[in-house]
Amino acid sequence: MGDRENGSAGLAAATEPLRGLRGWARMRSVRLAFAALLVVLQLAVVVAEGKRQGKVWNAFPGEPPTSHGALDRTPMRWNRLIVSRWDAQHYLDIALNGWVCPGNGKVRASLLSCNTHFFAGYPLLARAVMRLTRLPVDYAMLAVSIASALAFFYLFTDRAVMRATGVLGAYLALTLWAAFPWAFVVVTPHTEATFFALTLGAFVALDRRRLVLAGVLAGAASGIRVHGVTTTLACAFAVLALTFVEPPRTRRAWGERALAVLVSGWGIVAMVAYDAWKFRDPFLYTHVHQGIYGYTPALRKLLDPSQYVRHWAMPTHDVVFFVAMLVAFLAGARRVLGRFDAPARAFWLVSFFGVLLVTLPLTLQRALEGQTRYTLELLPAFFCAGGLLEAAPLAFVLIAYFCSWHTRAYDSCVYIGGPPYLGGAGHLVCGNPDKGDFRPPVVKGDFGRVPPPR
Repeated sequence: MGDRENGSAGLAAATEPLRGLRGWARMRSVRLAFAALLVVLQLAVVVAEGKRQGKVWNAFPGEPPTSHGALDRTPMRWNRLIVSRWDAQHYLDIALNGWVCPGNGKVRASLLSCNTHFFAGYPLLARAVMRLTRLPVDYAMLAVSIASALAFFYLFTDRAVMRATGVLGAYLALTLWAAFPWAFVVVTPHTEATFFALTLGAFVALDRRRLVLAGVLAGAASGIRVHGVTTTLACAFAVLALTFVEPPRTRRAWGERALAVLVSGWGIVAMVAYDAWKFRDPFLYTHVHQGIYGYTPALRKLLDPSQYVRHWAMPTHDVVFFVAMLVAFLAGARRVLGRFDAPARAFWLVSFFGVLLVTLPLTLQRALEGQTRYTLELLPAFFCAGGLLEAAPLAFVLIAYFCSWHTRAYDSCVYIGGPPYLGGAGHLVCGNPDKGDFRPPVVKGDFGRVPPPR
């Protein structure tokens, strides 16, 4: 009996430092510091790649982006910042000019003068920051993204997440997410960071049973990007699940839950109502988007296996990363997500399958090209991966290293300079001037003006 007691005491003494470390990792200051570190590292990835390609942080100091005019949707000097590439031009245009679509938006000739194929929530938020702080529009938009990224990383290690992943599992899941290809997009003028922050914010509010706040945050997410509708549905189903397992006992409780469901889609409802009022077309976003890009959702392609293997060996390896996270989700769903209560499980299951239903019908038409960036939205898969890799630290290190290597070798290269090509010595060179959207050192949208040498 004495030996057992001594052994138990020894085990408790041996695990005491570990318990202290876990308690330390739950501290708000530690979580915030870790979130800030990840934001800095993401910025470092983009800046380092830009400098490797001979770019400077700001190609036109003192000359912020400005609008070309009523019919040209590409602002001047829109990509003067290293971080400002790709769809940033559209968000900057909306921040400067609002939603614009001459005519009724259904005539092909008028579509190129429209910017309504991008959601307005994020750029309008940046416009508010610009007016409050007097920052240039691109810096205001970058400030929104960085603040959102910081909030997202901080909420990732909230106790609402740790309840399923454990303390170490939450940090592993977050680290894996931050190392994943295209994760650096959260510190660029794009919608991802704000969408992630609002989605996790809605989940944390739901966990605290602040249901109306959860609905408001989910509704805001639905106005940030089209995928935000998955957060709306996730919040609504979570409230319904809560009502099923914990029936309200007062009228006030019933009213609170009904209100949470009603406001969970306020962002997209406001957008549709605005389109119907101003443009006489409530589905203007869909009409312009399909007219410009030619994408037509086709759920039948989900069942076509040839779509999945076509890009298996492409440099972006979209299929590899996508399938890997699907495997992580399937392997850990019961073990990790099963630790959530019923409302939380409903939230993340609806979110997970909702993202798949929204993104796959479009990316399958391009043989899954670009799906890696959307895979970042599969947060439950990262929760599962973190929970599983807690028992396999070496596997975690190897996976995180491979992901970060891929980001440095290809993804950041593509983002900053365009598709890579083989140079004279057979080495992969970033920024193919014949195929990229950006032909260094010319800044698109500024009539070929060349930045001064630095």
